[in-house]
Amino acid sequence: MQEIAPKEPNIDVAKPLLHKKWLWISLAIVVILAVLSTWIGLHAYRFLVRNAVTATGESQRFYIEKKISSSELISRLDTALNISSARMMRTHARLMDVDSIRPGCFTIPNVVSDRELLNMFRANMQTPVRLTFRYAKTLPALAGKMSSRLLADSASIASALCDSALAAHYGFEPHTAIAMYLPDTYEVLWTITPAQLVERMAKEYERYWNSSRRAAAAEQGLTPLEVSVLASIVCSETHHQPEMATVAGLYLNRLRKGILLQSDPTVLFALNQQGIRRVLNNHLQVESPYNTYKYKGLPPGPICMPQKEAIEAVLHPEQHNYIFMCAKETFDGTHNFAATLSQHTANARKYHAALNARGIK
Repeated sequence: MQEIAPKEPNIDVAKPLLHKKWLWISLAIVVILAVLSTWIGLHAYRFLVRNAVTATGESQRFYIEKKISSSELISRLDTALNISSARMMRTHARLMDVDSIRPGCFTIPNVVSDRELLNMFRANMQTPVRLTFRYAKTLPALAGKMSSRLLADSASIASALCDSALAAHYGFEPHTAIAMYLPDTYEVLWTITPAQLVERMAKEYERYWNSSRRAAAAEQGLTPLEVSVLASIVCSETHHQPEMATVAGLYLNRLRKGILLQSDPTVLFALNQQGIRRVLNNHLQVESPYNTYKYKGLPPGPICMPQKEAIEAVLHPEQHNYIFMCAKETFDGTHNFAATLSQHTANARKYHAALNARGIK
């Protein structure tokens, strides 16, 4: 009897190999997902974690004079403020795509996150500065006062203020342009350009000269510019505000009577010399349309930047008969007023005696 050998089982050797291959692929996918999740989680943590920035007081002003990189910004902030982690702030700047920072004046709150700060700098969310000026003899002098509060330098501001074409655009001439600048406090951006500054002052001038003030000027027989010219004389004659309406009324009386204004400050303006403490007869001979001892009426332009108090004094002058004024012999900045020449002569005699007694020439 023939013995039949048992049949070998049909084993597919490719199946274990395929299974092993998919096992490795699955493991690789798991590893990749784990690494990716860790990377995403780490960056999410870095982005979302609050990285505090603390100012030295309740708030702090921070000035950027020129365009800088975010890295330079963070270096400066790290020096001026207390940042929990400057390294993390750089990471946040990178993640937020904050590249460069424009100039400006910014307010740093007492405690703030670095992301909030980066957003503020990126959007150039500036804090306005207070621009205050009270008096200036000339436009270049005014430019010097303005530049102390702004990024622009005094030379560039003076160039814009004295630009005849720019003045003409707003209805002024070079010798009248100073009337457009009304002493006050204005909120402006620290980075305002000189041309923008002139535009802002022109708007403030138009806002100030509303219909009621223009009507008050017309009642005095004056234009707004003529009011400013007379106001410049008033505030040059007296710094004592309670006297301004009296002085304004005196010069209006002279204008209406056709009398020479004979204002010493206009002569000093015409002379354009420093250090003159006493106006003498030879000074009165200066040839200039600003010499109100020679020419009737108002001079062609303001002799200084007119103050608002003086403008209001011209618009609402004191009603009286005075046509003469003389500084008091007490040298306290006030004046004696007179309606007649004899009264004025007596007042002038007392004042000149006081000048001589003090050796003022």
